[in-house]
Amino acid sequence: QKLALQPLSSVAEGMSILDRAQFTSTLFGGDEEVFSTLLSKLSKASTQEEAFAMFQESLCAHDAPEAEALKEAFAKRIMRTFVS
Repeated sequence: QKLALQPLSSVAEGMSILDRAQFTSTLFGGDEEVFSTLLSKLSKASTQEEAFAMFQESLCAHDAPEAEALKEAFAKRIMRTFVS
């Protein structure tokens, strides 16, 4: 639990293969290129607001039941990159 609150140097830091697969399939319509491009853009974001806007723009419209939990998990990873 304590590790889940520590800052990340990037959104992708420590992300498991399973996490990547779940995010890609559920949030980005299975498009690995969209997911990879987003991770690259997020590493260059200056503010948390800019990062969240990039995330929202990249999302695939999905009403899967697990989508909300995954959106929240990804958003927490973004927030952790802006913790000092």
